Amino acid sequence: YKLGVPSPSNRYLFNGDICDRGNLATEIWALLFAFMCVWPESVSIQRGNHEDRLLNMDAHCGGFYEEVLSKYGRGDGTGVLVYEKFARIFARLPLASVVDGQVFVVHGGLSRNPAGGFLRMLRTNRNRTAEIPGATPYASAAELAFVDAMWSDPQEALRVAPNPRGAGLSAFGPDITARFLAETGFGLVVRSHQVPPNNEGYFVQHGGKLITIFSASNYCGIAGNTGAVLVLRPGGTCEAVQHWAPPFERIAEVMIEPPQDADSTPAMLRRTRSLQNRQSASAVESAVKQMESSPKGTSIRAERMEREVVRAATRLIVERKQELFSYWEDC
Repeated sequence: YKLGVPSPSNRYLFNGDICDRGNLATEIWALLFAFMCVWPESVSIQRGNHEDRLLNMDAHCGGFYEEVLSKYGRGDGTGVLVYEKFARIFARLPLASVVDGQVFVVHGGLSRNPAGGFLRMLRTNRNRTAEIPGATPYASAAELAFVDAMWSDPQEALRVAPNPRGAGLSAFGPDITARFLAETGFGLVVRSHQVPPNNEGYFVQHGGKLITIFSASNYCGIAGNTGAVLVLRPGGTCEAVQHWAPPFERIAEVMIEPPQDADSTPAMLRRTRSLQNRQSASAVESAVKQMESSPKGTSIRAERMEREVVRAATRLIVERKQELFSYWEDC
């Protein structure tokens, strides 16, 4: 809504985690598929850690499975059938992309694999399933590369270290990024996967060689973060355009121009329309943000946060009930 709709001259690469980022994921998938039908080259989608058949079925991890069943039905099996169709799509999404031979884009991050092994191991994952492999002691090098592409995070410390997200997951330092870029000849790593620590929608690390870009503003309705989209331009320059996405029903207020033909539309007119589009979107964003920062909006966010805390506490109690029983028996 802020940078124009997908078209042959305005291409989008979605870096995973379309699922579990709100209760309109099925509509977002349908919209992207529609653009892909009209202009197949206008939209590319690659896999994130939430494009996982089993993860989506866990209500504590986002609940895309529950969303599909609530919209397509539970009793007659249609909802389950639709969900399994989505799972087949997950298995076919690419794990990473290279833009203009210079920008490596992956959802999670780089791998614990030894020098020269990451891209080679990713390429061996050709027959993928709808479930992301587990990072077990018995996982192969190719499976660990798959896991790291979906789950790893950058760190400021050197080398590879355990990732606090979970057992078997890894974090990688600036030396790993520098080595990867030197081996491949790429100039930049772009990844997503986590709300940037500055809450600004993007975060530059590892000496400017790695950018985290996170498009889900006000993540889960409680984080209060700005979202951002990274615009890559010819010549190797890039710009992070920030946003505070308005509710779906208010996007109609934004001045959205139809796709432009880059060959027939004068450059000055394209720039003018783009500026008008951004100004229109920014005005709606400001109004929405002001409303959400009001006492009523703050109260709604507090209620959401309370529900999330209670849900997380309930899950921990259920998962560790045996430990709790043992603790109280020993008291």
